[in-house]
Amino acid sequence: MVAERDPALRQLTGSVLRQAGYDVRECSNALQLKAELYSSPVLATENALLVLSADIAAQCASELRMLERARAATPRHPPAYVFVCEFGALKQFTPPGVSEHEVAAVLEKPFDVDELERVALRCLARKAPGRAQEWKP
Repeated sequence: MVAERDPALRQLTGSVLRQAGYDVRECSNALQLKAELYSSPVLATENALLVLSADIAAQCASELRMLERARAATPRHPPAYVFVCEFGALKQFTPPGVSEHEVAAVLEKPFDVDELERVALRCLARKAPGRAQEWKP
């Protein structure tokens, strides 16, 4: 799942994730993300990865908490989150609606697509709950 307002960045991110082996759904705003979280098979997907623009994610905090609670009740791995924040906003960033241990990375615009690909491949390869965090609050 990719939620990003900038169409070029959204398409580039989706392309990187597809090349890494993910099935990708794209959203351009909070309403689309909310609809996807309620209607898509995110709950049934093993090793789900959500790459979310920080501003869109902040508008969907309650839905992200709902997703996390629902996933906690299943034996599947919880989704991993990659948040993308604006340049200069990294120090003030707090993950909205999700546990910090589910945050695989926080990237600051502009980010290196190779870094995103490394994070995506690492998340795709995880076999057991828990992993080394790349981001610390």
